[in-house]
Amino acid sequence: MSGKKTIKIQTDSDGDKEKEADNKAAAAIGEASQDRPEEQDKTKVDDPIKDLEAKLVSTEQEARENYDRLLRVSAEFENYKKRTTRELEEFRKYANQSLIKEMLSVVDNL
Repeated sequence: MSGKKTIKIQTDSDGDKEKEADNKAAAAIGEASQDRPEEQDKTKVDDPIKDLEAKLVSTEQEARENYDRLLRVSAEFENYKKRTTRELEEFRKYANQSLIKEMLSVVDNL
């Protein structure tokens, strides 16, 4: 059934006749595409598969970005802990230093 189908269109001044001819042409195209159902099935199957593959790729990329973000936040937190520990040690060191300076004057007077 792969033969060509011809459509005869009558030309009238009435627009309804033209619409009817267009509808017949669309129906003929639909019938021609029904002649090859295996091709329609392939396109129907290919489209969801392509959609799923695209979603998979985007999801994998999003997962990589989230993992990268997790690593960066973990590294930032470790740096924060180190910095606060260092600042606390410096505070203790200089706090003792100021106390000792004040006590030196008292010891000198004794």
